[in-house]
Amino acid sequence: GVVVGTDDRAVFRGELGELVRNEWCHRDDVLRQRAVAYSDASMVGWGVTVGVGRFACGIFPTGWDARSIFLKELFAVARLVDVMTQDRGRLAIKAFCDNKAVIGAVERGYSLDEDVMPMIMNIQTVLDRHSSTLSLEYVSTHDNPADAYTRPTWQR
Repeated sequence: GVVVGTDDRAVFRGELGELVRNEWCHRDDVLRQRAVAYSDASMVGWGVTVGVGRFACGIFPTGWDARSIFLKELFAVARLVDVMTQDRGRLAIKAFCDNKAVIGAVERGYSLDEDVMPMIMNIQTVLDRHSSTLSLEYVSTHDNPADAYTRPTWQR
């Protein structure tokens, strides 16, 4: 998939799903603030936050209704990596996710699940292409600010 847009607005198409709303900041601002990133997914959508009030969220690609929440959470992590590394290199991304299985799969860089492995490989490919790293840690759902952006209320 391809990210199309500018530093202020991005639209995801095709395999990446569709970005419904984006209040993203320029990555230089993120680095200056030393912001912490969060990702989350629900059965209907995904969300990513960086710092305070900066977010991207969207719906899943066509045909993803029956996919597992694990795969949807992994999708949200992949979107976080895509947005953070767009037009930027050598980032040390510190992010939080509320799914321990996703964190483990990303840390191992491996899964026996044929639906999961391509996404893990995509995350690593994007990180490698931008000479970046990802540190993914656990946060409870109740403390995850990205959770609010995974629900249909973002369409208001």
